[in-house]
Amino acid sequence: MASSQLEATLDLRAFAGSFDTQGQSLSHFLSLDIALPLAPANLRAEKLAGSDDIQLHWKRRTQIGGDSWVGTSVSLDFPPEAYTLGIFDGSTLVKQSTTNLSSWTYSASDQVADFGAAGSNFTFTVQQASAVLGLGHPATGAFNG
Repeated sequence: MASSQLEATLDLRAFAGSFDTQGQSLSHFLSLDIALPLAPANLRAEKLAGSDDIQLHWKRRTQIGGDSWVGTSVSLDFPPEAYTLGIFDGSTLVKQSTTNLSSWTYSASDQVADFGAAGSNFTFTVQQASAVLGLGHPATGAFNG
């Protein structure tokens, strides 16, 4: 479907088969939500060995050819690959960052600036971005020391 059809109501006619000459009229609203990038999956947060830096990881999801069981990365349906991350202290956003990788390092110095100490518990969100449609559906993860 064309992008212009999103956030619009389409008037349709449905037919029950080749003998249905009348069909039935119906209207359907196409929400932008159906076209947005899917929420990433398998979010993890782990402290890097030998430092207080924390590595966040996730897996990209796709609406195009994403059913492979081979274990390789799925197709990129929203090029260029881009993500927006949010770091939260409770419900308060303390840091927002972008990356074009499926991982991001939260440095110990940034943790101290944001929380007053490294290794604090926090929640985070990751959203894949579409250059045309904006931010996709968020996924939420947590770091618990």
